[in-house]
Amino acid sequence: MASSKPSITPVNQEQDVDSHLPSPQMQYITGVKLILVTGSLTAMVFIMTLNASVVATAIPSITSSFHSINDIGWYGTAYVVSTCVLQPLSGKIYTLYSSKYTFLTCLCIFELGSLISGISRNSDMLIVGRAITGVGGSGLVGGAYTILGASCPLEKRPTIIGIVTGVGAVGQIIGPLIGGALTQHLSWRWCFYLNLPVGAPVFFFFLFLQFPDSPKSPPSSWRQLPEKLDLVGFLAFAPAILMILLAFQWGGSTYPWNSPTIIGLFIGGAALIMIFGFLEHRRGETAMIPLALLKERVVYCACLTTMLQMGALMALSYYMPTWFQLVKEDSPTTSGVSVLPSFGSQIVTSVVTGALVTRCGYYIPFAIAGSAISTIGAGLFTTFTPHTPSSRWIGYQILTGMGRGLVMQQPITALQANTPRKVLPIVSALIPLCQYFGTALFVSLGTTVFTNTLTPALQMYAPGVDPKTVISAGATGIKGLVSSEELPGVLLAANKALTDVFYLAVAASCLAFISCWGLGWKNIKEKRQEQQDVEGGGGPLQEDKGEKVVDLPSPTDK
Repeated sequence: MASSKPSITPVNQEQDVDSHLPSPQMQYITGVKLILVTGSLTAMVFIMTLNASVVATAIPSITSSFHSINDIGWYGTAYVVSTCVLQPLSGKIYTLYSSKYTFLTCLCIFELGSLISGISRNSDMLIVGRAITGVGGSGLVGGAYTILGASCPLEKRPTIIGIVTGVGAVGQIIGPLIGGALTQHLSWRWCFYLNLPVGAPVFFFFLFLQFPDSPKSPPSSWRQLPEKLDLVGFLAFAPAILMILLAFQWGGSTYPWNSPTIIGLFIGGAALIMIFGFLEHRRGETAMIPLALLKERVVYCACLTTMLQMGALMALSYYMPTWFQLVKEDSPTTSGVSVLPSFGSQIVTSVVTGALVTRCGYYIPFAIAGSAISTIGAGLFTTFTPHTPSSRWIGYQILTGMGRGLVMQQPITALQANTPRKVLPIVSALIPLCQYFGTALFVSLGTTVFTNTLTPALQMYAPGVDPKTVISAGATGIKGLVSSEELPGVLLAANKALTDVFYLAVAASCLAFISCWGLGWKNIKEKRQEQQDVEGGGGPLQEDKGEKVVDLPSPTDK
């Protein structure tokens, strides 16, 4: 009779084979089929991440159509919160049911929400549509990593993961640019219709495709489903994350940070997190998020590195267009073009890095180098002035993008290399959860830093200008509200406020540099060679020199 508590054991022959090889009934897919699967999943991850930011530039047109300026915050929040809250539950579902049909179900819900958002006739309908889109999207990114983990051998995954993460990060960066172009030339509704022609061919392709999957143990009856999914734990987790995310979304903008609403949300969220931890501890290995996973160094370091790197990315990419529009006085379209060097270098470096990891076998040197380079690049952003030449801001963006391209995919590579396949859906869901949490945290912190710095900076550089007038004017309206004599001081104040925001990216990248050392010195090529020796009747596997993975008993174990 197995222990009710999760056990942590060294990798041995049986675990190693069970953890990373496909089931005997199916083998890894190769060739054109693997290329099509990778392309389809990359397209869905791109459109999924695009949805997190595409609505930003469409909000003015949406509020004009529905006369709903009070609902501005909900158009983005409804999507992000529903996606973030449901990530662990979607990971649990992937452990019980077919990855193929779970992914297709999530895709259908995602497309339904996009359709409702596009045809919405009022603000409430749009918010509901965005929430439904997030519900479906919660199973797409983690599901993509789960399917890729089952479809190709470990030593090939870094290249594929590099493509997926690189393109996915680009979707989040260029979302506002695409949203602005669609709104200007077509309609804001096309920000949501865009998902339909991308998702439809992916759905039919996956419907007729067969690919490897780990053994599943679905409940024998619907009555067992709440127990299998740990819905009690979910009912504690969901409102906890909802409260914390809303506190970060509203703090410093809708409500002051010291308001009873924000304080109450933080206290309520913290209390529910503690209750959730107690419930998960009692359930052991059958929990929605087994605590044995979170206690493993590679898992919590992967989550921290992901959250911090995404936070650094958003602290720069979210406020760089504002710097171009506010300090350099560029148009919205020009500012969108000006950030192209950053994500261009990131996607190229991400793909090349994946190929290099596949070739050399080690991923952690790239994570360390990438975190160091992105820290240096973010530090250079803080030297910006209104007169910084294009050669510098282009070069700094390329350098920072290269750093992110080196490190962004390594956490998921580390998890794929160090966890058994039966818990891969759970750990895969933790990555997008940390990405969205990092986004919400650092965007809200950036807003707080910007607004708290701008007022004293205006008093220093442009004492004759009313700070409220500048803040209410927005990035494109300042020039018409201040005199030509006051404008240089206003630009200096805005530059000061924005470069202070960039220090958040420096801090996040520095912390990511520390956390990435815990991703494990695993050689994925040696690991695969050991697996091939076993398949070919070679000698027994050696113990993996003290490396450990989480060994969680199957849900059917007694």
